[in-house]
Amino acid sequence: SAGGVPGDAVHARVWTQLQRRVADCVEGIDSHTSVTVLVRFDGPTGMVQRIRSRGIFAEPPIGPCLEQAVTGIRVPPFSAASWDTSFSFPIAPPRWRPPQ
Repeated sequence: SAGGVPGDAVHARVWTQLQRRVADCVEGIDSHTSVTVLVRFDGPTGMVQRIRSRGIFAEPPIGPCLEQAVTGIRVPPFSAASWDTSFSFPIAPPRWRPPQ
């Protein structure tokens, strides 16, 4: 992988691990069709160092929910000091709509 950071296979695995957790945080938001979470992983440990999102996704209650969803994720340690990457997820429409 380029520059000692994890490659596409690791990214894809983390995306899959996060998908359900993130979906639970953003379910029912109909103002956006997707959410992007920027994550920095620490090289020596493979642990999450920082999580960022924008707009309503950075504010409570969604921001803390996303932070909790992502914090426990780990990747195998890698040689670079850190890895900044982003994960984008579609937001499903609300499962229930109030009757008109």
